[in-house]
Amino acid sequence: LLRTMRNAAGMDERLPTPEQITHAIECNAWMQRTARTDAASKRTARQTPIRARWRAADPQRWQDYIKRAGQRRNERRKAARDGVPDEILEAADDRAREILTAEPFVCTYCHQEIPAGTARTVDHITPLSRGGKHTPGNLTPACKSCNSRKHSRLRYPHPSAPPIPLAR
Repeated sequence: LLRTMRNAAGMDERLPTPEQITHAIECNAWMQRTARTDAASKRTARQTPIRARWRAADPQRWQDYIKRAGQRRNERRKAARDGVPDEILEAADDRAREILTAEPFVCTYCHQEIPAGTARTVDHITPLSRGGKHTPGNLTPACKSCNSRKHSRLRYPHPSAPPIPLAR
């Protein structure tokens, strides 16, 4: 599309309009996202029965695998805490408790009030896996669905939400 185009007679050369360029870029990005999602879905569909058979055939090995995965996750979290003084870590833990017990508990991303007794989470604005630290300024309240959807992204814009502040 970005190449020059000729009309039906083959005489004129026309450049694409800005709208055509924007449309082509959006279509290309959509196709790439779809291809990645399809590949991940196929991979998961292939692996699920294999993992189920493995779990049934060797439950002890499966438990060891799950335990190692949890240990790796904890090691990443500990690495993110490295270099942070103990006083700041304690302040961050206090801030996390404060966030979880706050009334009203309002999700930073979807702005819905989450009642007591339901799934409340504390989100790291800059994820630990992306080099964020476990500090009070990097913690924010989030409902379970928004926190799960955000995963390890730096920012998660909810469709109805205004822009997210980077830190509090």
